[in-house]
Amino acid sequence: MLLKFIRLCLIFILIGAGFILYNQQIVKDKITPYTNIFPQAQKAVKGISTNKSEEISNQLKKEADSAISQLQTQALNLKLSEVINFFNKGQKITSDFQTFQKNLKKDIENLNKNK
Repeated sequence: MLLKFIRLCLIFILIGAGFILYNQQIVKDKITPYTNIFPQAQKAVKGISTNKSEEISNQLKKEADSAISQLQTQALNLKLSEVINFFNKGQKITSDFQTFQKNLKKDIENLNKNK
């Protein structure tokens, strides 16, 4: 019985040591080409190539740069009178909204009084 227990412990120790050694990168690099345990490590990664990704990123950068330059030219061509008119329109919209709120409150008060 003791002999079986010792053998079992030795088997677990050998398996554990083999697992630890195989997880070392140097051992894994030397053994993997000869085994078929990790076939995905031997295959090339499928997907977009680095050249294609560089082309896409360069194209996106060019498009972003052109959009920014267009916005800069539009901002530089903006007249001061247009800015003032836009600001005045914004103030008018807010004052109209405030008067709408006041009128709505008055109407609600009138409805509550009539009930």
